[in-house]
Amino acid sequence: STTLFRSKTYADVNVSNNLQAQLSPTNTLTIQLYDEETNAKILNHSNLDLIDGTFAQNYTSETGNFSMLNLTSYYYELIYTSTGFNLRSYYQNLDETNANLTLYLLDSAKSVNIKATVYDASLESQENYTIKVLRLFIVDSTPDWRVVEMQRTNFNGEAILHLDKDDVK
Repeated sequence: STTLFRSKTYADVNVSNNLQAQLSPTNTLTIQLYDEETNAKILNHSNLDLIDGTFAQNYTSETGNFSMLNLTSYYYELIYTSTGFNLRSYYQNLDETNANLTLYLLDSAKSVNIKATVYDASLESQENYTIKVLRLFIVDSTPDWRVVEMQRTNFNGEAILHLDKDDVK
């Protein structure tokens, strides 16, 4: 016989005969921090703020790994940093799904802050737009563009981006 378990918190699992299944929570967010320049895993003391429309939760890690279970479906802002790195942000929608994210930090000694402004066609500044910063990584001789930072524009249409000073001309 087959029994189907279904709840808001856990994914669908089929169990039949003597097979065993492990329930895995939905809306799970797993994060690993990496150095943007070297693509090496960050193993320092790290902080992450998970923000939705009603609360902010702070997490700390000594290994650059974070795991958050049973989150409410929402479009979250993640603000994160590690010792010797600039503060960065990222946005992630969780809607009855799980997400495994690789987030990148830039060594604060190698970065420069750049103000970006978003305008519409009539040159009006645009509030609450998300700017994605992508960086080219070469993986097994294949180019791979990855999001290394996201920032939202303020009421003036501005956002501060943290970029590698060697890449800014």
